[in-house]
Amino acid sequence: MVYNKKMWADAGISETPKTYEGFVNDLDKIAAQYSSDPDFIPFYLPGKDWYAMLQYVWDVGGDLVKKDGDTWKGDSTSKESLGGLNE
Repeated sequence: MVYNKKMWADAGISETPKTYEGFVNDLDKIAAQYSSDPDFIPFYLPGKDWYAMLQYVWDVGGDLVKKDGDTWKGDSTSKESLGGLNE
């Protein structure tokens, strides 16, 4: 994980999160620290980093594709995949 240690320390965070829940809680603390800036985003991914969302999809059991016999079919609209994207 790459992050600005000073920004996290300013928000009162002294350790790297060990769980997804801890990560989200830390992002909430950072967002609160910068709440006066309406354009601030606590989890910024530069450029077109669409693949970064895959971990959220996989974490809830979704996927982009699934094998159906000998063919692959899109699976990004399954309940699980959409749940990960919403997360």
